[in-house]
Amino acid sequence: FNVTINVQKYGKLEITKQDEDGTYVPNTSFKVSKNSDMSSPIGTYTTGADGKVTVNDLLPSTYYVQEVAVPNHLVLDSTVRSVQVQPNQTTEFNAKNNWVKGKIKLRKLDPESGKQVPGATYAIYNQQGQELERLVTTATGYVESGYLRFGQYRVKEVISADGYVLNDTEYPVTISSNEQKIEV
Repeated sequence: FNVTINVQKYGKLEITKQDEDGTYVPNTSFKVSKNSDMSSPIGTYTTGADGKVTVNDLLPSTYYVQEVAVPNHLVLDSTVRSVQVQPNQTTEFNAKNNWVKGKIKLRKLDPESGKQVPGATYAIYNQQGQELERLVTTATGYVESGYLRFGQYRVKEVISADGYVLNDTEYPVTISSNEQKIEV
């Protein structure tokens, strides 16, 4: 009798990318290497429309995965992580990233005296014109918004401080980098 046994010795690595809301993210690139210092990578792989990419035909071993590029609205996490690929199995690696977030810092000054103006109320609007937040300047004339995600906003005074005329100028603001503070 002759018996032939075919042994599949390769495994797969499936990389999945999501944002902090659980939405799958395409166009994110990951470098995969057998070395923890990411030298001599076996390749760079980019997630598709479904937020996933599969690396086929990997010999069983420990591999290292590092995120190298993300869409502009997300914060890059370049931490090197290890995964163990087993023969005849698909090893899953899930990566989650936070959105780029920043704040708007409002400052209200009297145009003639240059002194700070407390009590002015401003609204922050998104691109669809929805009001997201109202801010009232303090005794220092300053007020800071909560965190706003990557994107474009408009700031407008909606209630003037006592003794002042309403300023109906709209100020465009773009949050484009993480922890950015934009002064208006």
